[in-house]
Amino acid sequence: MAYNPQFNDIGSQFVQAYYQAYEAAANPEDRAVKLAGFYHDTCFFTFEDFAAQGKEAILNKIKSLPITKIAHNVTKCDCQPMADGGVIVVIIGQLKTDDDPPMPYAHTFILKADSNSFFIAHEFFRLCVHNF
Repeated sequence: MAYNPQFNDIGSQFVQAYYQAYEAAANPEDRAVKLAGFYHDTCFFTFEDFAAQGKEAILNKIKSLPITKIAHNVTKCDCQPMADGGVIVVIIGQLKTDDDPPMPYAHTFILKADSNSFFIAHEFFRLCVHNF
């Protein structure tokens, strides 16, 4: 397979759709339902120090997060094509949850092609908080 020349559009549109679904949820259970279509059973997921594989384990982690309101303020979204037609998406920004102050974060996705769409093959999320 060749590099996908639409990699920037694919990555940017994915981030917009993913974060829109994440933020539109009324509660953690609803959030997992809205995000289910982005994942497959083969996905790998790292959220802070928690790692999981598979759609069910990932959605269970998302449901367990004690967050009602969430807003992602994307500072930068960088995308690169992969030789197999996939797209790497790296995001930095600020995350606002419930009544907490905004916190910097980094979020990385590796997207794989599936028919006429893409799914998350790998995902990494980390708050950029340093404890010295």
